[in-house]
Amino acid sequence: MFETYNLLKAVHVLAAIVWVGGALTMNILGTKMARSTDPGRLAAFARDVEWMGQRVYLPASVVVLIFGILTVINGNIGFSTPWVVVGIAGIVITALTGSIFLGPESKRVGELAEQKGVDDPEVHRRIVRLFTIARVDLVVLLIVVADMVLKPG
Repeated sequence: MFETYNLLKAVHVLAAIVWVGGALTMNILGTKMARSTDPGRLAAFARDVEWMGQRVYLPASVVVLIFGILTVINGNIGFSTPWVVVGIAGIVITALTGSIFLGPESKRVGELAEQKGVDDPEVHRRIVRLFTIARVDLVVLLIVVADMVLKPG
């Protein structure tokens, strides 16, 4: 049991590092890109964020959830444990936010910026909304990480 538990937990943590580290990096780069006056650069960045979301962050979030559940089962931790409940809820919320809104909206913003330019009020409004939601999503991820490390309750 001990070896399996450690392996499950290691995969869970490594996938979380990819996901959370990626979200932090995209937030930092997104802040830099929001100041760009080059619509092509902004559009390319938005497309890259969408690509990374679908091919890296979404799969990493699924691995985090699956291996987290397997770790709880294997470690006899229990799904009613408060830090487990918070962790699962946070993971599900951020995975859904990314796959339903952040990824698709990044793609739409990129296309719109290419068509209308970054100075267009609609493009600017959508960029601000996108980055605001991305920052809230990042805070949720960081709360989940703190929850997993501190295990309150």
